[in-house]
This record gives sequence, C-alpha cells and structure tokens, in this order.
Amino acid sequence: MRGVHLRFGAFASIVILILLTSIPYRTGGGQETGERLSDSPQLSKQSRLAISDTDNIVYVSAVSLWEIAIQGIGKLDLPNDFDDALAAQGFRELPVKWEHTRRNRELPWLHHDPFDRMLIAQAQTEALTQVTADRAVLDYEAACL
Repeated sequence: MRGVHLRFGAFASIVILILLTSIPYRTGGGQETGERLSDSPQLSKQSRLAISDTDNIVYVSAVSLWEIAIQGIGKLDLPNDFDDALAAQGFRELPVKWEHTRRNRELPWLHHDPFDRMLIAQAQTEALTQVTADRAVLDYEAACL
C-alpha cells in the first residue's frame, strides 16, 4: 500500500525522519551553520510550515541522530550541545522502544536501509506523520509529508 499524503493542518504530531543536513551542526571545518530545521530549503514548503506550526508536536527520532553519528563521519560534526539546540527549537525526543523493534521485524522488505526501516516502524507504532524526501518510504502504509 502506498503512503498516505496528508494536507497541511490534518495532523497534530509529526516525526522528522531525515535530518542529515537540517539541524544546527558544524561542518568538518568546525563552522556552525546556524540553520533551523523549519528554515531548511531541503524540506518541502508544506513540511517547513508543519514543523513551524506551534499547534504541531514535532519529534526527532534518536535513530536519525544515530544515523548522523555513524554515516556523518567526515561529513557532519554534530555539536556537543545538539540536544540542547533541538530542544531550543521546540522538538521532542523520540527514543527507540521495544515495540518499535517488534514493528520493524514485521515490516515487509520494501526498503533495506536499517535506519529508515526503524524510522518507519517508529512512525507507524506511534501514529506519527513522517517528514521525508525518501520516496521508498511511500511504499509503506504510512502518513507522509
């Protein structure tokens, strides 16, 4: 089943799946970008509006930060206070729970990236709308922006 696309304003909680260049971080040279997630040009206008809407609760998955830590070596250097920066922007933490792992095991093998599969499982388990540019996520039964 293809992903469900929601109109702006049709949700109250969203989860950010892809953050690799969208949170405040330092480049390999140590220069902080100062970019806010809601201003990122890599997100669609609809996603930016949803993230900046104070009526929405926006979660950042620990999986996204884990992916940055593993795959961003040499590309991204998260500042030591990245969690404070996310909290200052009003984001809530989405930890990995046992039930997310169970849902991950139940997912069909339409997408083989382990990080993306866990993010899909989290969003489905918690009934969150996913913000992602990854078209493969749409192959799952999920609400996406």
